[in-house]
Amino acid sequence: MNHTEIGEIDQRFLIALFEKTSGNPAAEASMYEIGIDLGLDRDRSKQIAENLIGWELIEIRTLAGSIAITTGGVDQVQEKEKRTGASDDIVFELSNGPTLKETVCKRIDQILAKLKIQAGNLGLDFDTLTEYVADLKTIESQLLSSRPKTAIVKAGFLSIQDILEKAKVPDSLLLVKKILGK
Repeated sequence: MNHTEIGEIDQRFLIALFEKTSGNPAAEASMYEIGIDLGLDRDRSKQIAENLIGWELIEIRTLAGSIAITTGGVDQVQEKEKRTGASDDIVFELSNGPTLKETVCKRIDQILAKLKIQAGNLGLDFDTLTEYVADLKTIESQLLSSRPKTAIVKAGFLSIQDILEKAKVPDSLLLVKKILGK
């Protein structure tokens, strides 16, 4: 299998490692922490890491699960970004766990900032715009909680997805769908 044929979850795992290590092959990260950020359990994280090791995109550094991206892995991520224009694309989806991790909350906060900026340019009627803003604020308020609830954040993004579909905003819609795992 050549590198351009790797599966979506493998690619997302590789991109997450790239981001966590800033694309530096000398830096290490835990395969299990990356898996948690992507909503994966330990076994699935290990399986994906083994695939990527087999394709020489990452290498194992310690028996405890520390991994590093290879130069081939860096090239794969950069090539994927060139093909899709996805340099700041989202590389995670919300997990099924009851609460969100801090790293996920930070990414969601960045996404909310993008979604807020475009609110006035969506061409929505007043009621729909009010709903859109309320959904953004609902998600934002969950991020302020000491235990942000995944289900509430998902419900907010599902509502936002419906609004973006009606408004025909493909870039933001794709972003929200990725968060929701669609």
